[in-house]
Amino acid sequence: MYILPQTYIDVIKNSLKSVFSTMSLDHLNFSTLPKLFLSLNETVSKSIHRAMETAFASIDQSYHESDLRKQRFESKGKRTRRILTIFGELTFERYYYVSYATGKGFYFLDHALSLASYDYYDPCIKAMVLSKCADHPYAMSAKLVMEQIGYQIGQDNLEALSSMTRQTVYNILKRFDTQALLSPISDAPLIPSKTIYLQFDEKFVPLQDQSDSKSKQMVKLAVVYTSKQLTHKNRFALENRFVLTSLKSSHAFAEDILTFLEERFDLNVVENLVITGDGALWIKQMNHDLRFRKNLCITVVLDRFHTQQAINHMTTIDSIKRALRRLIQRRKKKRFQEVVELLMADNPDRKQTIQEKLDYILSNWHNIQNQALPFFLGCSVEGHVSHILAALFTARPKAYSVRHLEKLSILRSFKANKQDIQTMILNHHASVCHSRFVRSPFKEESTANVPYLSNGKKSFIYSALKNLAHVPL
Repeated sequence: MYILPQTYIDVIKNSLKSVFSTMSLDHLNFSTLPKLFLSLNETVSKSIHRAMETAFASIDQSYHESDLRKQRFESKGKRTRRILTIFGELTFERYYYVSYATGKGFYFLDHALSLASYDYYDPCIKAMVLSKCADHPYAMSAKLVMEQIGYQIGQDNLEALSSMTRQTVYNILKRFDTQALLSPISDAPLIPSKTIYLQFDEKFVPLQDQSDSKSKQMVKLAVVYTSKQLTHKNRFALENRFVLTSLKSSHAFAEDILTFLEERFDLNVVENLVITGDGALWIKQMNHDLRFRKNLCITVVLDRFHTQQAINHMTTIDSIKRALRRLIQRRKKKRFQEVVELLMADNPDRKQTIQEKLDYILSNWHNIQNQALPFFLGCSVEGHVSHILAALFTARPKAYSVRHLEKLSILRSFKANKQDIQTMILNHHASVCHSRFVRSPFKEESTANVPYLSNGKKSFIYSALKNLAHVPL
């Protein structure tokens, strides 16, 4: 992970000490406590703003005056740059340098502080935007982030800044690799549990810019947990609950789930997997795809909601509904078929619907019987789909592309798992900065002014000069 060098940290610390030691309190509004808090917050933000601009100038000037810089790079003057931070807009000048050896140019300050080229929004702002995207549409995410900045710098100062647009949020999401956040948490202890429950369901989301107006994308959702705990009267909470989403095939999704289980659970002690869902073919396939051990016991259960829904579609008469449910509970399959056939005879106009529901129940008859097993804890996946997927994706028809739908579904799952998206993104940014720092422009070798290295002959002298070209600064 990239960490600022101690010399830069000292410069920033000294700049902050200098600004705060001379900060005046005369202009604070002491009329009421809320107004005092607001004015104090604005004053502190302005002080940090000035301190950072001073520190940037000091770091850049220090390198500009160094002998190392004068030997390798030619100064081409200063260029102005602006970046938006949580403390407002920073405007500063930094030197532009060109290498004597390669002719390539760069900004030392941008590299030293890991500031991406041509980027107005700093990583903290981007992390805030992506965190808001997990709950809100693009326009609302932009509004909420700008309001949060306004609380720091004051609404009057906020009005002077360019407003963040829906397109800006779209671009930030487009350029961020959410898959990079799926790396395992190495410090998390493995969860020991003999039984792991998995609930599955899907949501079909209409896509934008499709020639076929009926084109939809299936977003699969899995809820993983180990048990449930009574929290209030008739209310339960799932223990060790995790939510996973995917736009991949069922087989690829199963591989992702197995990887996740290996990272979070002690699979050596797992004896049972209980799979619950609506009986879709891809969910039944999980019975085979999730078998990570030969002697593992996997039980597939059709959830009660879809069982009851199928019965409700057969008839509207409550007494017949109760009779059908009793026949299922008593495992009277043949009698159940006879009653349903009588229903079709009495309702020829609804014969096709009743036949479809009969086929549905019969094809899942064994999985319905598993509802009576003592370890079956019910199924809440419909509620998860409603809150995690439908709340954002289907509330705005044809609002998303496949690429953004995948990114947002990952962010939604992080939010459901109570993970700090903003911190995760900033940690990822630090690791990316580290890789950029390793590939520093200062360490690029040049053989343009050493003819011996350009003739292609390998020898002891060639190796010696080659190694000297890689001596770090």
